[in-house]
Amino acid sequence: RVDLRLLRGDSADPEMVSAAARFGPFEWIFLDAGHAAHEVRADWNNYSALAAPGGIIALHDILPGRNGQAWIEVAQVWKEIQRDGYLTQEIVASEDVDWGGIGVVFL
Repeated sequence: RVDLRLLRGDSADPEMVSAAARFGPFEWIFLDAGHAAHEVRADWNNYSALAAPGGIIALHDILPGRNGQAWIEVAQVWKEIQRDGYLTQEIVASEDVDWGGIGVVFL
């Protein structure tokens, strides 16, 4: 059984975080919003706090942006998460692409 809730808005808006918290804790969270490091870091900090023990959090676009995709800074935060000692897995179709990939964090 899956209970899916959709909230639309700015993920950094405190009201959005509060709205999401009302439905938590979450077993599975997918962070797919901003691409700037400060945006990804804010989402990680805000929403990882809403995860259930043993939950899973996935992040989008973990490969370093290159070839005109330098504005994709998710990789910076992804590496920080890994340095913090979380068990992670990368899902990447090909290292030859300019950006993409999914990073999975097991809590």
